[in-house]
Order: sequence, then structure tokens, then C-alpha cells
Amino acid sequence: PITCYDISLIDEQLVRAGKVDLDEMLTLPSCSDTYRNNRVLLLTRGKKSGPDIEVYSQKNLLSNPIKFKALADSVQDIISPQIIGATPEIGVTKQHYYRSESILLAEDNPINQQVVLGILESMGFLDIEVANNGLETIHSLRKRPFDVILMDISMPIMDGFEATRCIRTTQFVHNPKSIPIVALTAHALKGDREKCLQAGMDEYLAKPIDAGDLAAVLAVLLKDPLLTYQTQHTEKKITETEPNAATSSFDCNILLQRLMDDQQLVERVLNIFITESPSHISSLRKLLKEKNFIAIERLAHKLKGAATSVEAKRVEQIAFKLEQQSKASDEHSIRQTVERLNDEMNNTISQMNAALTCL
Repeated sequence: PITCYDISLIDEQLVRAGKVDLDEMLTLPSCSDTYRNNRVLLLTRGKKSGPDIEVYSQKNLLSNPIKFKALADSVQDIISPQIIGATPEIGVTKQHYYRSESILLAEDNPINQQVVLGILESMGFLDIEVANNGLETIHSLRKRPFDVILMDISMPIMDGFEATRCIRTTQFVHNPKSIPIVALTAHALKGDREKCLQAGMDEYLAKPIDAGDLAAVLAVLLKDPLLTYQTQHTEKKITETEPNAATSSFDCNILLQRLMDDQQLVERVLNIFITESPSHISSLRKLLKEKNFIAIERLAHKLKGAATSVEAKRVEQIAFKLEQQSKASDEHSIRQTVERLNDEMNNTISQMNAALTCL
């Protein structure tokens, strides 16, 4: 059978050595119905090319060493005429073109990382770097330029507020002090947005992160009105109390809707939650024996954030209660809540496993 490709990256040295027939590669059929033939991106050693290469379209030449932005731009150049024409369609559910902007995601929770990464990748963003705390964020900014920072507020070592203050007062070689920063918070608590803006952040998003909300914020910061999503999302209510009482342990339909019906992304985040949850319960029991209420509070907050992101509402509710009890060092209540959390966690994981078999 004839092998098909949508895009091929070929080293020009292989063409010169006769190991690859460039004309043959250009006539191979495409795997996609969108294109008639395979398209070739030729990797050159410099600006000069031999006679057999010079007739090749300049936009399909890419010089080594390869840099991400150049690769992303070149791929977009060769596919954009066939896919989006002059301008991308407004309001599509998933973007079918690549964006060259660089985004730094500062987030310590693995589930939240996967959720945001999945949404950004579906929008066409490919250049995304993850920092697990504020200190790693500062180190990343010292190494390379970024266009936007998505900053979680509650992180270990250095939280989002401290990291933002450091960014706004530091002269970086690759990034301006005014680089746009979007705050990511666990709940839409009254006064949170004002607090974030006063700390020097530009925008504010409450978890669980919604694709439409994130697209709207990035459209403003990147000055691109075409960057938008049509999603069925509701405005998050600003509260000062615990999450509303849940009617079910887990809602897979809402999770799918919020994650753009991306079944692979849903499977990824659910598997992380299912794998990590038992160790969280063991850690909570150990910390309780040590009477380490500060560490219990942090772990409860982390678990609450993970539960929020996967629509595990009852786990979220109990974790919130545990977080509040830890602040009061209420050992007896904490012990009862940990066991209640364990029972609900087992029930939720059972429902998640059942949902995974249906995806």
C-alpha cells in the first residue's frame, strides 16, 4: 500500500544524497480529505540551497537549528490556505490553525495543568511551558520570552501574589514587567478579583476553567477578537461560603461539556484523579497523627481544586469543609471528615470508572 502523509519534514541532505526523492514525496496522497497531496517542509542547513532545491517554494524551507516559532509559522503557512482561507471562522468549537504566541502556565495541580493545556492546545496554542510554583515561573521568565502568564494563586514555595509582585518589580532580559498575567483562583469569592488586580494582575478566572471564559480573556490580552469559543457555560456566581450541596458525586456530562467534548482529555484528567486520590487519603491520616494542621489545610485545598476540575462535587464540598476545620485545628472534626472524604472518594472513583468504560 502507498504510504500517505499530511505534512512531511525532510532534511535536504537526504535529498542531495539521493535517499529521498523530493518529487515523489510531493506526489504522495494526503491522509486527509482536506488536501489532495502530501506537503513537504524542507529542513535546510542555511540560506543557500543547491539547484535541485532552489525551485522549491521559499515558504516551505526551514533552516536548522529549528526554533519552535519558525516551525509553527511554517506549518501554519502551508496549511492555512486550504483550511481557513484569509481569516479563521469566528466562534468555532476548536481552532484548526496554529498560534505562535507563547504561554507560561503557573499551576501546581496536575489535573488543572492537564485541563488548561488541553483547552489551550484545542485553541491552537502549541508553545506552552508549565511552571509548578512561583519560583519556577520567575526562572522561566529569565530564560525566554512569553506573551501571557496564566498564574495560579495558591502554589507552594512562592504563591501567585508573591510571584506577580516579583515580576512587576524585576527587569527581565526577555520579558517586560508589564507582561499580561491572568489569575487562576479556586473559587469565585467576593473580593478576589479586586485583590488580584490590586496585586498587579491583568485578568481573573475562577476554577473550574471554562474554555469560553479563557478564550475571551486571551482575545483581549492578545488583541485578537477572532480568538473565541462557543460553549454552553454559565457565569460563575460570586460567593463567600462553601460550594453548594451536590446532588450527585460526579457529573461526566458537565465535564465533557466544559472540556469541549474532548474524550481523550476527560480520560486523562479522570485517570490522574483516580490514581492520585488514595495517596491523598493516606497522607491526610499521617498528617493528622502528626497534628500538622497547616499541611492538612494545604492538601485539602489541593484536593478541593482537583475535585472542582473533574466535577466531583461532593468530594469538593467535603474537602472544602476539611480545609476550614484545619484552619481551626479541630482535630476531632478533622478525623471524622477525613473518613467521610475517604468514603465519598471511593464512591466517586467507582462512578468515574463506570463513566470511563462508556467514553
